[in-house]
Amino acid sequence: MIWFVIVVILAAAFGPISRMIPTPRERRLTALRLRARTRGLVVEIRRLAYANPKPEHRVSSGGKLRDASRDCAAYSLILESIPQDMPSWLLLRFDGQPVSAEYSPVPGWKLDKHILLPAGFWAQVGRVLCDFPKDSLAVEVGAGKVSCYWAESGSIEDVNANIDTLLQSLQELKLIVTEKTGGT
Repeated sequence: MIWFVIVVILAAAFGPISRMIPTPRERRLTALRLRARTRGLVVEIRRLAYANPKPEHRVSSGGKLRDASRDCAAYSLILESIPQDMPSWLLLRFDGQPVSAEYSPVPGWKLDKHILLPAGFWAQVGRVLCDFPKDSLAVEVGAGKVSCYWAESGSIEDVNANIDTLLQSLQELKLIVTEKTGGT
């Protein structure tokens, strides 16, 4: 009986400590984000709306409205110079066809709000978007930076390779944006 009490006391004492040890996924994400920071990217956790929210994203089974957004990592590259008339925009990756009220200047991506930019600009952006990681969720330009919202899935080797590709893609997008609307 005494041994049982000792085991219970030790389990109660060391149980919370075991929760403080990072999981393999947490260690992978920490290493990934540290690598991104050393390469010059800013990493933040931000809210992002679902591009194609499912009913369960909008309403709970009890009928309560839900926020149809989620937290995800945003990898950003700071813009040193910002054109005065540069509009802010957010492209969301989606599956299927956009509804008629949505504007999709690049196949597989839709704008969160309609803005007028030349077709040549969107063609350049579309070429860069092909190089973003396959699990990227959105691309944003505004507030002095270009950002990629990313699901960060895959093995550590895949994700490390994706950091270099992501950095290069963000730099290309930065050039398009700072040259202003690419084809005006």
